[in-house]
Amino acid sequence: MNALRQKYLNKLLNLLSIHKAERKERFFPFYLVLAEKKEHPRYQESLYIVNYFLGNALIHTKEDEEFYQVLKKAYRKGKNRVKQKVIKTPLPLQDYLKVVYDLRKMD
Repeated sequence: MNALRQKYLNKLLNLLSIHKAERKERFFPFYLVLAEKKEHPRYQESLYIVNYFLGNALIHTKEDEEFYQVLKKAYRKGKNRVKQKVIKTPLPLQDYLKVVYDLRKMD
């Protein structure tokens, strides 16, 4: 497994372990896509969220760019599963854009 991908999987797992349910939701879709959990019932929804993130994220640091590129690569592996319909997500899509700030705090 790619070292950068593993770095972000570890960070996401750490964030998932230290936060309560509502806050965990911000990280879970990114974890599913990076871990390529294609059989998970929320994988389709996660691809939809990641697609939104890739199209709207603001990249401020080198680490943000690394995460973006790693996520983009994982997304491409699963994108043939993305349906073009709008999916209702547990959080507003804009909330998922905040994941880069949380990842920065994990260093």
